Amino acid sequence: MTNREIKKYKQRLAAIVVKFNELTVGSDTIEQQLKKGDSIVGEFHELAMDIGAPRLLGKKNRDLYQMFMDAFEKEVDRDKVVAIEEVGNLYYQDILYALQTEMMFNACVFAKWSCFCAAVAAIVACISVILTMCLN
Repeated sequence: MTNREIKKYKQRLAAIVVKFNELTVGSDTIEQQLKKGDSIVGEFHELAMDIGAPRLLGKKNRDLYQMFMDAFEKEVDRDKVVAIEEVGNLYYQDILYALQTEMMFNACVFAKWSCFCAAVAAIVACISVILTMCLN
């Protein structure tokens, strides 16, 4: 993944997070919050699939599907909203982890090429010192 793609995905993530944070702030009914939460989690899922984020990373994430099913089986709608928020947080963590990993990989590749360029510059400097000493 290139740095431009990472930047684009981070902007998408930021836009989704803004919507996600507005979920609990608004004065919507619980049913509206559930619909919005479901659509926001769907956006998190699409982004995670686009970047190839590891979905089943930790112990909590292994039960992601089960958490979703339990959330919709709960009788109290407020519990459903809380469960959707928890699933959204897990998606956010996975997406952020995947983007950070890609950024670190790109930094390592850049560092490798920088080291190679520094070695070439040192060799050229050494040759120029030798030529200067031999020609004088």
